[in-house]
Amino acid sequence: MSAEKVAIEILQEITRKAFAITPGLAMSLLMRLHSLFAPLLQWYFDSFVKESHKTKKLRITNKTELPGNEINFYK
Repeated sequence: MSAEKVAIEILQEITRKAFAITPGLAMSLLMRLHSLFAPLLQWYFDSFVKESHKTKKLRITNKTELPGNEINFYK
């Protein structure tokens, strides 16, 4: 969508006193249907986070095990 078309749609929505200005069909659908898709997307992303926590366990080290321990970051 060109900048000119977006500007025209914005001005049209302002004259209609629209609550939300969403240029283009995709943005209009997203604005109206986001509450239906949000739980699905959150579940989907949470599964990725959960899986990454299972496969990549981070180990906390003390300062003597850190490379370059001559610099003390723990003061």
